Amino acid sequence: MFEAVDQFVRQNKLFTEGATVVIGVSGGPDSMALLDYFMKKRTRMDLQLVVAHVDHMFRGKESAEDADFVQQYCISHGISIERIQKNLPLYIERTGESPQQAARRVRYEFFAAVMQQYDAECLALAHHGDDQIETMLMNMVRGAGHGGLSGIPVARFFSTGRIIRPFLGITKDELVHYCKDENIPYRIDPSNMSDKYKRNRFRENVLPFLKEENPAVHEKFQQLSDRLKEDEDYLHKQTEKGLVNVILQKCDKELTLSVPGFLKMAIPLQRRGIHLILNYLYQSDPSNITSSHIKDCIRLMKSENPSGTIHLPGGLFSRREYDKCVFTFQQPEDDHSYSYQLELGRMYELPVGKLIFSSLDRNAGYREGKNQFIFQPSQLQLPLFVRTREEGDRLHPAGIKGSKKVKDVFIDAKLPKQLRDSWPIVTDSSGKILWIPGVKHADIGPADGTDDQWMSLYFQNTRHEV
Repeated sequence: MFEAVDQFVRQNKLFTEGATVVIGVSGGPDSMALLDYFMKKRTRMDLQLVVAHVDHMFRGKESAEDADFVQQYCISHGISIERIQKNLPLYIERTGESPQQAARRVRYEFFAAVMQQYDAECLALAHHGDDQIETMLMNMVRGAGHGGLSGIPVARFFSTGRIIRPFLGITKDELVHYCKDENIPYRIDPSNMSDKYKRNRFRENVLPFLKEENPAVHEKFQQLSDRLKEDEDYLHKQTEKGLVNVILQKCDKELTLSVPGFLKMAIPLQRRGIHLILNYLYQSDPSNITSSHIKDCIRLMKSENPSGTIHLPGGLFSRREYDKCVFTFQQPEDDHSYSYQLELGRMYELPVGKLIFSSLDRNAGYREGKNQFIFQPSQLQLPLFVRTREEGDRLHPAGIKGSKKVKDVFIDAKLPKQLRDSWPIVTDSSGKILWIPGVKHADIGPADGTDDQWMSLYFQNTRHEV
């Protein structure tokens, strides 16, 4: 098995003689096989090995026993070990962060610190070919951006060196069989079998089918990952070249670009350009970026309306000013405008509340109120939009003949004047006003009795003046 690993390591130039390698070891078969692989290379390649282990305390006594097992194994084989214990359940309770995100954050922060302590060239992790398949499929299903589709990188810069993954060319079964053949002890984490985790569901339900179709499917996915990475590297360089000519001004918290110049770039470069801009501005937390945010920014610049603002996560605004688009964390006091095309399954953070667009089981007994708009797609001209008020806006209220100015609707509802310029208005693709959340519904006509699909827009008001 390790002949294939050696070939993969040479092909990707993962480490060299004399390197200091930090190895992430959980105690499972994958990481114990990885540790054994480097132990066999230690003398011949003059490697300095350091094991790093994190006890997330998810499983109480079992987690502590895993940590003790790894430490005793390292001591008996003359391997340096650094270990840390972090109360993740308590951390998650306080922060609300998901278990997977919290565990990953703590783990990689510790790995980075160990690499710095030993001035290590490499952090070796035991991700294998099955992990690659699962990751690429999960990223496709959730609609990941261009970078996420290539899956787990073979190597990437990290801390004082690089993260390397020598096992991406082999399978989980090969690693388990190797451990048994070589009498390498390992621990089993029962949570890896729980179907409450998305990755486990892909592992148990999708992966076996793919392997039946092609036992070497992991090799095909890795080849695809390599090709996507090469394409992405090239497009990234082309995007950087294109942005040089369209960025008008740049500092730590603000960036201004030329709208006409940006729109002359090829569409694939536009998407990557916005991603680079947002990544630059967010700096410490680029996880805020989604493909929906990128589409919103591009839509703003393509809009026939020469001005407008969209609200992005973390207090960032993208503001269109005729031929310029400003990305900034400072919003002008007199600018409260925004416009979004609504996408099913997404939540929108607005200045006065949250708007949630979801599918709905009409048999569940929901009752439409001022804060909820329930409809069938056949009743409307999709897509829907949410925006701030515009000059001449009129609403045809449900149950009332004729139309009313939106200004008068606001006055009748006693909506405070300071909120009117930022209050959401939902329209269809023709511009017809359908609903003023928390205020008034429009007359959209009767539902089609043959249409079983229902959708809901729900408004959660965070300004309690209304």
